[in-house]
Amino acid sequence: MVITKEHALFAFDCLVASYQQRAPLRPEFENNKYPVFVSWHKNGQSQSGEEPELELRGCIGNFKAEPLIKNLSDYAVISARRDSRFEEIAYHELKDMYCTVSLLLGFEDAEDYLDWEIGKHGLRLKYTLDNGKVLRSTYLPEIAKENFWTKEETIRNLLRKAGFHWAIGQHVYDAVELTRYRSEKVRCNFAEWKTWRDKKVAVDDRINGF
Repeated sequence: MVITKEHALFAFDCLVASYQQRAPLRPEFENNKYPVFVSWHKNGQSQSGEEPELELRGCIGNFKAEPLIKNLSDYAVISARRDSRFEEIAYHELKDMYCTVSLLLGFEDAEDYLDWEIGKHGLRLKYTLDNGKVLRSTYLPEIAKENFWTKEETIRNLLRKAGFHWAIGQHVYDAVELTRYRSEKVRCNFAEWKTWRDKKVAVDDRINGF
């Protein structure tokens, strides 16, 4: 395993620091180069009294392998505050947030649109239209499994996500260029971040009441 809990804790601290206008605390993990995605979920109210549901509030990353400190500090903030699909996460919401970090690795070309495993592989789709325009989209490994999609449904949804608005026949599936990859994932919540932060700073140096 490459990923550790501290990757998510550091990403959480980067978001908090962006509101508090301070530098994030320096992490102890090695600053190796990996593509990353950072996701934010909010702790919602359960309708059944069981474990609360988590509401997605942002997910953005980069397939370029950059040093982890830079990649995590950039995308922790971008995914929380600049994902155009969602409202920006407000400062007062941080106590209800979960941060998930995915490190991407093991990239390889698939032989065809079915050459991958649900729950194991993330997918990068490329499709070239007749006019030469290239459509691209991606799903992390957990997406197909969480949505109970078949492989065909997953590829169809990837095409729609990429901006393909026409009928999807076998000739379209056969023209898909697919790269599969794996990810290592870790999650933390606000309480875990606060415990980690408090171990790194003196009690009398706590910031903004957190």
